[in-house]
Amino acid sequence: GNDRAAELGNALGTESTQVRYQAIVGLIGGIASGKSLIASLLQDRGAAVVDADRLAHQALQDPLVFQGIVDRFGPSILGHDGKIDRSALGRLVFGVTPESRSNLEDLEAKIHPRVLELGLAEIAQHRVTKKHPVIVLDAPLLLEAKWDAHCDAIVFVDTPLELRQEWAKRRGWDGEELARREANQMPLNAKAAAADFLIHNSQDWESVSRQVDVLWERLLSLRANGSYS
Repeated sequence: GNDRAAELGNALGTESTQVRYQAIVGLIGGIASGKSLIASLLQDRGAAVVDADRLAHQALQDPLVFQGIVDRFGPSILGHDGKIDRSALGRLVFGVTPESRSNLEDLEAKIHPRVLELGLAEIAQHRVTKKHPVIVLDAPLLLEAKWDAHCDAIVFVDTPLELRQEWAKRRGWDGEELARREANQMPLNAKAAAADFLIHNSQDWESVSRQVDVLWERLLSLRANGSYS
């Protein structure tokens, strides 16, 4: 945590601009924990948001990534429009069998490097324009993919399982599907332990908003001073 904060002192040059330093903050949590909501609240306060899910969609359009995935998994993952059907692909990679785990590792090996490349390019662009004091990297697999190395601080969104199950239903996933997908991620207690900040997400909108206010002030302090105080 504080090692990352100390490293921020080396930040982004000394020229006089609107924003002199920018903190890069990794946003993590369980599936359907409301990370996008927290990202949106931080954006409202002035952060830039780099959304890894959006970049993953973008990566699938890359001809080399696309062809590599089709070569590996076969034409059954293509929809009628010739594009990758994410549901069909999901059935092959999300599961608890050795085969599905192997499939997932192969998929991530093909897609993660391109997503990281796109994400770093977006961060670099924000660093050029310097309009935002904080850049949020919203990446579900941030720790698993070791992208935390690019972050100055990590925020974990802690959401009760019952609430996550309810929100997952809105995506068309039952409790079993949620558990199946989560089995392929780092355990939540390990993710929480790796974080510098926790946001307790609930249906109490005012509480969540207050926590984000406190977080925002601390991130600005981190940006300015290289510490969380």
